[in-house]
Amino acid sequence: MYPGLAVAIGMAVHRLLESPLARRLPGYAANGLLAAGIVAFALTDGRKHVRLNPYPGTDLAALRSEIRRELEPGDGVVVAPFSRYPWALASPGPVPTIFSSAYTTGFTVSSLDHDELIVAAEYVENGYDPAAAVRFAAGRLRLWYVATDTPPGDTPPEAQVHEDDAERLLLADGWRMVRRLKVHGAHAHLLIAPG
Repeated sequence: MYPGLAVAIGMAVHRLLESPLARRLPGYAANGLLAAGIVAFALTDGRKHVRLNPYPGTDLAALRSEIRRELEPGDGVVVAPFSRYPWALASPGPVPTIFSSAYTTGFTVSSLDHDELIVAAEYVENGYDPAAAVRFAAGRLRLWYVATDTPPGDTPPEAQVHEDDAERLLLADGWRMVRRLKVHGAHAHLLIAPG
C-alpha cells in the first residue's frame, strides 16, 4: 500500500508544480510552499493516521515464531498473496524483492527458504498462480498456510473471495486442516497431506 501511496503523492506533487498557479511563482517559492504543505500534513494528520493504523497491523512475527517452534523436517510454509509483504517484514533474514510492472505496487517479494512459498501475485496481477501451492506441496506431509485476517471494510468483496484461493485448491486436492494458530490480524492452518 505505501509504495502506491508514494506514487500517488508524487503524481499529485508533479501536477501541482505544473499547474498554472505554480508556473506564476518563482521555482523556489512553489517548491518551498509545496514542501511546507507536505511537512505540515506529515506532522499533523499523517502522523495521527500512522499512529492509529500502524503497518502491517498484524503480528506475523509472533506467528512466524509459533510456526518455527512447531515445524517438523519436511514441513512447508505457504504464504497467501495478501500476506506477502507483512510476512516479508517479519522475516529474520534477507528477502528477495522482485521489481516489475506486473505487480500493482511495482514489486513483490519471494523467499530464499526452499521450504517456504510466498504466492507472489494477487488475483488482479499478471502471474497470479494459486495452484503453485499445490505444486509446492507435492511430496510433503505437512503444510502451514499463512494468511492475514483482512477486515471486510479494508478489502472489496471481489478481492475477499480470492484471499484463500491457494488454500481452497489444497483442500480440494485432499489436504486436511487439523490445526489453527491465531495471532492478532493473522492465522496459520496446519494442513495434512491426503492419504
